[in-house]
Amino acid sequence: MNTKRNRPESIRFLMIYTQRWWLTNVTYFFKNMISSALVFLMTCYAVRKDAFDLMEPTKSCLFAVLMCTIWSGLFNSIAMFYNESDYTMDELTKVLPVRVYVFANVLVQGLLCLAEALASVVIFRIFFHFPGHKMVTPLISIDYTITFFLILFSADMLGFAVGVLVDNITTAMTLIPIVLIVQFLFSGCLFDLDGVLKFFSRFTTARWGYSALGSLADLNNMKSRFAEIIPNYVPSPNDLFKGSASFVRQCWLFMLIIAVVAIMIEALLLIWKLNKQ
Repeated sequence: MNTKRNRPESIRFLMIYTQRWWLTNVTYFFKNMISSALVFLMTCYAVRKDAFDLMEPTKSCLFAVLMCTIWSGLFNSIAMFYNESDYTMDELTKVLPVRVYVFANVLVQGLLCLAEALASVVIFRIFFHFPGHKMVTPLISIDYTITFFLILFSADMLGFAVGVLVDNITTAMTLIPIVLIVQFLFSGCLFDLDGVLKFFSRFTTARWGYSALGSLADLNNMKSRFAEIIPNYVPSPNDLFKGSASFVRQCWLFMLIIAVVAIMIEALLLIWKLNKQ
């Protein structure tokens, strides 16, 4: 009964907070969207040669746009908490429920990630002529949109969790390179991992984002650059790119799970900060 009575109040808090967020952060929203699109455009321009024609350049291209996308997701939110912490912590202490604050930020950041994903696919289409066959949805462009959105969203939620964890914005910004290095080295994208590191790679956005992008590009069936030098050379299939609809859906699911876990960590960290105060 208490839950039912508090539900309208929670909805009212959600509407008030979301409306205020838009009034005070509309510049932040469009600035992030434009900067993300510009970085993505420059990355695509730099890695465009032979991408989606030969296997090796396509791998390099997909890894570059993957890291660019993760970087954009992290920057969307890692400094967000401290941009408004002066009044947010006061409101969380007095009137604003933690669940409402977290849910409102998930909605807003999700919208930002969707806008960035749509812009990324448009730019991707301009630079690359990737195969037009469907994989999961009726249009390959929709598959890429969902993939870019989930990469951005899981990185965004991770960035927000890191931002809540630390005590100031300087520390939050300092941690971004560390998070990116972990995504680079311990995802299994650059080189094979064994044992504990291979298990750890399953908890990185880069691992599943790279697998989804490579599967959509059908990397295992692409012609290798070495085939021009070695007659009848056929590279061994890479387990990271299974090229099936079920595998792509699995990659999407894991990225969504990473985002949900990060959201739960955000809520727990906020509750801990409030109790600490």
